[in-house]
Amino acid sequence: MRLAKQLVYGVGFLLVLAAFIWLISISFFPSNPSCFDGKKNQGESDVDCGGPCISCEVRSLKNIEVKFVKVFRAADGVGVVAEIYNPNTAWAAWRFDYTLTLKDSLGVPAKVFEEKSFIYAGDLKYLVKSYVPADPEKIIKADLKIKNPQWVPLNQLEKPEIDTDDIKTYKDNLLYVSGKVTNHSQSDFSPVNIYTLIFNKDGELLAGSATVLDNLPKFESKEFKISFSKDWEIYEVAITDFSFLFPRDLKVGDSGKEVSTLQSLLLEMGALDRQPTGFFDDMTRQAVATLQNYLGVPVSGDFDSVTREAVVSLLANQIRQIPEVQQKFLVDTGKTKVFVEVIK
Repeated sequence: MRLAKQLVYGVGFLLVLAAFIWLISISFFPSNPSCFDGKKNQGESDVDCGGPCISCEVRSLKNIEVKFVKVFRAADGVGVVAEIYNPNTAWAAWRFDYTLTLKDSLGVPAKVFEEKSFIYAGDLKYLVKSYVPADPEKIIKADLKIKNPQWVPLNQLEKPEIDTDDIKTYKDNLLYVSGKVTNHSQSDFSPVNIYTLIFNKDGELLAGSATVLDNLPKFESKEFKISFSKDWEIYEVAITDFSFLFPRDLKVGDSGKEVSTLQSLLLEMGALDRQPTGFFDDMTRQAVATLQNYLGVPVSGDFDSVTREAVVSLLANQIRQIPEVQQKFLVDTGKTKVFVEVIK
């Protein structure tokens, strides 16, 4: 027991002695001021900012936001599109580092990319990887981490005046997006990165791809063409209402475009054995009677309202309706977006 008390007293004495020595050391040997000491010193505008430290304004800037990261199938691999946003309208990041991690269904990292990019002040930007060799059945999601932004005032990294037009999305074995990019600024740029995103009819992002132009001189235009996997098909609006083809009743003696359209239909169905003339004669009347018998409507030989409705219904039923779930993977050519990225 006596030995235990001596040990307690000894430890307590050592602690008091250590505290005394520490107080003496900081009193007579103070640490040098720094930008991380939690004090306003060395000419700082505020605690640990301004003066020799980082600008207080820069320290208060908001982080670059990651809006979404989407993984899509690209032939026998995958592609990735990430949307990011700089909420700082007066500051641009002339460079930042980012880590893109592709993961499987269990969240296990499969591939990791360490890369750099930049972003203009107040800008919405896309990071695009068109193709990554990976199993598209296993890689289903990705994470994006942005770090180390190097901030500069807006006037040191202004967004140049570059626009695009004549954008076309079409299928020619592969899916292509073509167009023209024009440099309206007073500077030449090299290289020029062009990104394009394709969407479905509901505006949902399907995929992204990119190309690079070697240069884009000031006040000049250049054409570009970007390819996607041949697996992408174009969404086409199917006509299901054919009433516009037959806006009125027709009978013997009538003529015009509507009669020619009717005669083409009768020829296609085998009820008429001659080319359209645009004139409703007795032969046309007999062919209409044959059509009416086929449709199961009253046979009169006149192309009346009952017959018109039956024909419109027949044509609509012959249109193959694409299931809604399949439409989600079809490209709406009117929703394609193109972005140009250059830096001085």
